[in-house]
Amino acid sequence: MDVEDTTELRNPFPSPPSHYTKYTSHNLSLLKLLRERAPDDPSPNQHDILDDQNDVPDWPLIQLEKPRVDWILDEPDAYYDVYGDRWSKKGSRLWQSSGGTNCILLTLL
Repeated sequence: MDVEDTTELRNPFPSPPSHYTKYTSHNLSLLKLLRERAPDDPSPNQHDILDDQNDVPDWPLIQLEKPRVDWILDEPDAYYDVYGDRWSKKGSRLWQSSGGTNCILLTLL
């Protein structure tokens, strides 16, 4: 048997980044509490502010905040990249123009 025949099929998409494991219910609750206690502080000292809480992580909780999409939209040539393809946010690149086809999903009752 060839070595090629025994090789496992690998995922064609990249693995998620390792920081996705930080998005736990506990950490998100801590982030919410941190923002309630220090709403206007861009870089709060989370250990001082959350000193009454258990399991406050060593890394900054503000890393869990959603990205600011408005920063992207304010750019004159706003774009985003998905799997190596660049998409213009302000343009009108459509799924069909990139070679995609329409899909119709039927629900059987």
